[in-house]
Amino acid sequence: MAKKKVDLKALYEKALANNERLPESEERLFLKDPQWAYLYAKYIRGKAANMPNGGAWEEKDEKIFYSNPKWAYLYSIFVHKSEGIVRHMMASGIANSDDEWSKKFFDFFEGVDRVREELTKT
Repeated sequence: MAKKKVDLKALYEKALANNERLPESEERLFLKDPQWAYLYAKYIRGKAANMPNGGAWEEKDEKIFYSNPKWAYLYSIFVHKSEGIVRHMMASGIANSDDEWSKKFFDFFEGVDRVREELTKT
């Protein structure tokens, strides 16, 4: 018997319409696709937890973002910059120095860290 394909867009819209998180069994379905995992963390988990930057997934679940540097970058900027994502983006940048999203990741965080360091010196 074939497995029924889950419509993540419909599931996301259901959560958005109800303005609340889904049960964990449904919530974990978003961990099949990095785009939907990011959107759910940013706009549903975060809002339900009253966190303006979104509700981070557990670090073990963030591996979904390793398959796509774009969503790893967006997740790290707008939801949570975990050590796992940093290590992954570093490896991704080394493996493919022309990767646009790896470059953006390091440009953003290097710039922010440098400014933060300068501000704390004064």
